[in-house]
Amino acid sequence: GQGGNIDIRVRGPILQNRGSRIPSEATVNGNAGGVSVRSNSSLELQDFSRITVESVDGQGGALDVTADSISLRNNSRITSEATGTGSAGDITLTSEVVTLFDRSRITAATQSLTGGNITFRNQALIFMGPCEQGSCPAGNNAITASAAGTANGGNIAMIFRPEGGLLYSPLPLRPTNNDVIASAVSGNGGTITIQNLIALD
Repeated sequence: GQGGNIDIRVRGPILQNRGSRIPSEATVNGNAGGVSVRSNSSLELQDFSRITVESVDGQGGALDVTADSISLRNNSRITSEATGTGSAGDITLTSEVVTLFDRSRITAATQSLTGGNITFRNQALIFMGPCEQGSCPAGNNAITASAAGTANGGNIAMIFRPEGGLLYSPLPLRPTNNDVIASAVSGNGGTITIQNLIALD
């Protein structure tokens, strides 16, 4: 069936932890609804928490997150996925700072047709950190737009604030293994565009 829209607006911080989920899902032929999460403070996902839009054979809805800062820690995810013949919805993140730690992911994926796009807007910093948990060998964080089979992958756009911003992954004693990837198997992979990036000497 058809998925409904989710609209969350909060005055203050939002914390998701212990595997909590904000999902919009559609079964076989329906379109997934959109998810909009807005805070005038911080949004933090911890410990396997998820914000997801998932469709099967229909169109995926848009996933839009706006906050002063967005942080994902310990296997947390923001994802848009089409698992059947549908198209994945787009992801838009608007915030001053986005951080990922401990195998966290921001992902748009499709099995067929067209993958969703991932757009970062007005950031001062996108930080992909190392492992904070003792059990993981590296950061292993990822921002990916991917497509399986003959599908075409979505694009990734990082549009930093006009005065410039940083995309940063540190080089600690242990490797971070952080990735930004736009890929496809047999179709066309998407593009990665970065605007207003500050170059570090």
